Amino acid sequence: MRKVFVTALVGAGIILGWVAQAAATRIMPLGDSITESADGHASYRYWLWHDLLDADYVVDFVGSRYGVHGGLPLYPDFDQDHEGHWGWRADQILAQIGGWAAAHQPDVILLHLGHNDLWQGQGVASTIADLEAIVGVIRESRPAAVFLLAQVIPAVPGIGLDEIPLLNAEIPGLAERLHTQESPVMVVDQFTGFDPYVDTWDGVHPDESGELKMSARWFAALQTALPEPLEVPEERGAAQLDTALLAGPNPFVGRTVLSWRLARASDIALDLYDATGRRLARLAAGIYSAGTHSLSWNGGAVAGRPLPPGVYQVRMTSGEETRVLKLVSIR
Repeated sequence: MRKVFVTALVGAGIILGWVAQAAATRIMPLGDSITESADGHASYRYWLWHDLLDADYVVDFVGSRYGVHGGLPLYPDFDQDHEGHWGWRADQILAQIGGWAAAHQPDVILLHLGHNDLWQGQGVASTIADLEAIVGVIRESRPAAVFLLAQVIPAVPGIGLDEIPLLNAEIPGLAERLHTQESPVMVVDQFTGFDPYVDTWDGVHPDESGELKMSARWFAALQTALPEPLEVPEERGAAQLDTALLAGPNPFVGRTVLSWRLARASDIALDLYDATGRRLARLAAGIYSAGTHSLSWNGGAVAGRPLPPGVYQVRMTSGEETRVLKLVSIR
């Protein structure tokens, strides 16, 4: 008999739930071009998304931006939503952050900002003041938000960013002033051990080694800020489908990222159904290696026909096992 892992059965036997999913923690990567990254680069967000997924955290990256600056990311299989803005200063972020926070309701903010302020002559004091104001504005709509406040990565000397150590020296004091029990502010040291000659592609923006370093620092801090990872049932034994099928964001507008992990190489099929149980499309099929896999689905046309907003199901099968996920499109 085929084993189906679900959490809810409603209506005329329609499966709308899936195994032991907790509500996703909404994470907003917030900053400038170092957060956004550029055409052909992965961004730290790619590595961080997969670190979190591999550790069974249930998260949703949020923000008004998608992808990277000027083209496509090196690897597309991650939740690409963010709030990184190429060339922006902290005061420019401050002018818009209230609307972004209200619209996307972040639970955790990864705040890495200050390079453009110093480069454009804003100075350390005004940058610190703007960072403090950003936290205050976000709290107006998200009073219990958790802030991970970065001591920012270094740049090569002589390009107008030599005050970065002075800015970073002010960050712990700022975090101490802003920290509350309801809305914690934690310092994340992205500076120490980061070599701009090795870890950037242009003296400022991280290359892959720099992205991996930034991801590791964010991940270590997030482990103290996030709810416990998703617990996988003991009775799964040697199941091939090693953990729940995830989607983020969900509900979604426009696109979502489907993610799953395999205990060993397996032949899988990923199918899309409407709420009546009618199969609409095959999203993926074939032999996948052990580990984590993701794909992006834009919620758009299937067989040339646009799909209306509503409830859909994604079913992943492998051998005698099935995972079922409800997707809610609100576009």
